[in-house]
Amino acid sequence: MKSRRRSGPLAALLAPIVLVVTILAVTACGGTTAASTTVSQASGSTSATAQPANTKTYTSKTEGYSFLYPKSWEVADQASVGVTAGGSSVSEVGVADPAGASAGGEKIDVAIVSVYKLTATIDASVMPDVRTEVEQVLSNIESQTPDIKTLDALSQVSFNNMLGFKVTYSFAKSGVPVTSTMYFLFSGNVEYQISVQAADPNWAKDKPIFDAMIASFQPGPSK
Repeated sequence: MKSRRRSGPLAALLAPIVLVVTILAVTACGGTTAASTTVSQASGSTSATAQPANTKTYTSKTEGYSFLYPKSWEVADQASVGVTAGGSSVSEVGVADPAGASAGGEKIDVAIVSVYKLTATIDASVMPDVRTEVEQVLSNIESQTPDIKTLDALSQVSFNNMLGFKVTYSFAKSGVPVTSTMYFLFSGNVEYQISVQAADPNWAKDKPIFDAMIASFQPGPSK
């Protein structure tokens, strides 16, 4: 899929705020954590309550963000993504269910976090313009993907002092029906793009896991 340059009122202000779309081509995330990141037990949890016994905390040494994920899931640092709207993230990590669905040699039941550094600080006053930018990028992706369907329209969200948006799609990954929710979260001058997806038969089972990941997500410091 071709990349797309950003345009509109925030193009100059926010460059290089560029959305990476992972919903169409998320590659396998079955590896172990690389040296640039760490996986810790409950002592590293950022949750205000006791960490569930069946979870671990992923913490990025380079970017400082963290989230909970199931102990049985596998972590891959620098997890790659296949469809972009241009630009490069400064950090990417994926967690995948090793017992989950696969297609074309790739894990389908996954969550991927991509981090982007912005040239401006995002606050509530510019969120309408940010929404317009997100809508333009998603519209471009939708126009190039005939089988994609919107299940839940783009809506504004807030998690752990981060403002942002989310949208849920369905599509086919190597012939396998997949559901995916994409989050675009902003903390100061940092954008976190979090994509969670699962094969349709596993979505109902995995959605509470994904929801817990998002609820536990703690941003790193603005730089």
